[in-house]
Amino acid sequence: MENKENNVGENTENTPYRKSRYVPKKPSGRLAYKINKKTEELDELVKRRNKRLSDFFKVCGLMVRVIGSNTPSIILNDRYIINAYVHNFELRFTDNHTKGNTVYTVRLTEKPNFDKNKVTECIKNYNMLEINKISIVDSSPTLYLSGYNFLNKEERLGRYPVFSVYAPKIYFTKEKADEICNELNQDGYNLISC
Repeated sequence: MENKENNVGENTENTPYRKSRYVPKKPSGRLAYKINKKTEELDELVKRRNKRLSDFFKVCGLMVRVIGSNTPSIILNDRYIINAYVHNFELRFTDNHTKGNTVYTVRLTEKPNFDKNKVTECIKNYNMLEINKISIVDSSPTLYLSGYNFLNKEERLGRYPVFSVYAPKIYFTKEKADEICNELNQDGYNLISC
């Protein structure tokens, strides 16, 4: 008589490979408290860094919007992404948007010490990535796609677009903006990517 018993991990013709059923438990008690405390501290640190980043550009006389938390993008005049990144409260301007060489560094303190001409030179001399937005055709004032809402938020059903004058949803490629624009136009909206 043939032995039909299969061992865990054994892959036979009749039995598919069985994966481990181990599921890690969610932290509880003191460990959960420590994790939550670290997360709160990190959130506060990111808020402080992004505020200093925004304040720095205000001092420079530039209108920027900081989006993202871990590696924020710095958007100039709602049109271009500045070739820079932040590391440990240091703003590093680069010669290229992706993996460029650092050309100028500023320490983001409450009162940063920097050369305004160098900052202006970094922004003017290096090609910045142009961002794309979606707007309603011939709206006055211009209304941009700023996000989505749902008829049923819990189950994320019945999605519809939300438009506003400020804080538009941005797209890093023209192709993605055109794709979203076409989808919404098929739903009856009159939109254009810009």
